[in-house]
Amino acid sequence: MRKVFMVVGSVLLAFPLFAYQDAGKKLEIALEGEGYSYREPHMDLPISLKGYHVGASVTYTQRGVYGGSNSFGVLEGRFLTGKTDYDGYLMNGTPSTADDITNWYIELRGLYGLEFGRVVRVAPYLGIGYRFLSNNMDEDASGYRRESTYYYMPIGANIQVGSADNLLLTLNGEFDWMFYGNQYSGIAYGINNTQDKGFGLRGGIKLEKNFGNMGLFVEPFYRFWKIQNSDVVSGLYEPFNISREYGAKVGISF
Repeated sequence: MRKVFMVVGSVLLAFPLFAYQDAGKKLEIALEGEGYSYREPHMDLPISLKGYHVGASVTYTQRGVYGGSNSFGVLEGRFLTGKTDYDGYLMNGTPSTADDITNWYIELRGLYGLEFGRVVRVAPYLGIGYRFLSNNMDEDASGYRRESTYYYMPIGANIQVGSADNLLLTLNGEFDWMFYGNQYSGIAYGINNTQDKGFGLRGGIKLEKNFGNMGLFVEPFYRFWKIQNSDVVSGLYEPFNISREYGAKVGISF
């Protein structure tokens, strides 16, 4: 929990650093909807979760941060929740299913990058991210709560064509290096397994139309995580797993 407060506090403290200028600010507020799947495919008794998430995201961009007019900083936050269906096994090997299990997750990110070009603009960036997901399997009589925490470094780039005063198309691609993760399982008094090998991929296509002081945008996206086996605690470990999120967000910009 102390690490959670450290990450949240760092993001909040960063706001004044991004906002010291009056020009070049942009705020985006969006609604998001996605399909979600989680699998542990390599187990002798494989399990899967499938469902949906809905929620909202906020993105603040400031240009001219630490390095001249072509630099930019970004702060992002999102919260999504939904229902998932479980298909797998109990710890004793008995087949088990459970429907409408509540999932929710929060994600916070801080990014810094540089933009190059005029007609076609390329903007590489890197940063730090935090993701916490709660899978409330304890809603089922035979299940237990699971909480996944990832700390990761986003490394990506945006490619933009068009005009910010009219119609703007942005292509995004990103690699996420997870340098620390923790998996909490609500078994007995609770078990925490450390995860330090994993990565994510994400991409999106954003189309934005400007109407003076306000813009409207839509952005289909895909997000992927591949996490390796955790360490072993009390004879238990978190197995290799794959998560996929695919959906779209629709929002306004100021």
